[in-house]
Amino acid sequence: MNSDLQTLTEMLERLQEQHMKVLSHLITITEKAKKRTAYELPDTCDIGFTLREMETLLDEWRKDVTARKNLVGKLIAFEVLSDPDMGDTVQGELARGKIFMKKKLRPPKKGSVEYEKAMEHFGVPPSVTTRGLVKLDWEKTSDALTEEMEDGTKALGFLDTFDLYGTSWTRRK
Repeated sequence: MNSDLQTLTEMLERLQEQHMKVLSHLITITEKAKKRTAYELPDTCDIGFTLREMETLLDEWRKDVTARKNLVGKLIAFEVLSDPDMGDTVQGELARGKIFMKKKLRPPKKGSVEYEKAMEHFGVPPSVTTRGLVKLDWEKTSDALTEEMEDGTKALGFLDTFDLYGTSWTRRK
């Protein structure tokens, strides 16, 4: 096992241990908070603030880890795709990685002609679109439109596409 993998594995183990400690303390706080008399109001305020700060930190960690995971997944995919003899799977000591490539639709800019056409495609009237009363989840919308394009049913040729490369992992037994 290389040193970076060893370090990551050890960090993961420590994070899992820390997660159990934090979860246990959160359960204690929850039980006390439900009694409504366990904490003075200023302390309750500071507990809420500290939990918000923890939430922000953990969300930033998640984003950082996800970005590195996606980068590594793309690198694996490009490496595997550049060698036709490799197939579509990479075996590691801990996991099996299967590469993928998907066509995705690039979300149009809000207010653009393409945006208005896409909203109209989903039956949203222009009066609703221009007032911003409806907001589409473009991740799910892109997936749905990509499926339509692949089926050839309602392809939206006015939207740009791009190729998304990556790797999905499963733990080896």
